[in-house]
Amino acid sequence: MSRALPSIPLVVRVGTRRFPFTTLEIASAAYRHAIDASGATSSGETGPAAPHCTIEDGEGNIHASISYNGKVWAGDYLKRDILGPDVQPL
Repeated sequence: MSRALPSIPLVVRVGTRRFPFTTLEIASAAYRHAIDASGATSSGETGPAAPHCTIEDGEGNIHASISYNGKVWAGDYLKRDILGPDVQPL
């Protein structure tokens, strides 16, 4: 997680709720902890589905997203192919 995000106030949005954070590592760990505590699954087939998690500015622009496994990706990973060989998490 070495790439920096813009130096503007950002929040983590999990589902419909927004939370402040200080580092990408803390945001990722908090999201994984919430998933583990709720018993959510990536697909929702064997339990509740984990909510989508994004990192946004105050206007709702998505700068990054956190996948179920806790990796942080530039942009919204649900709207692009993150499986290409050149795409790396932040």
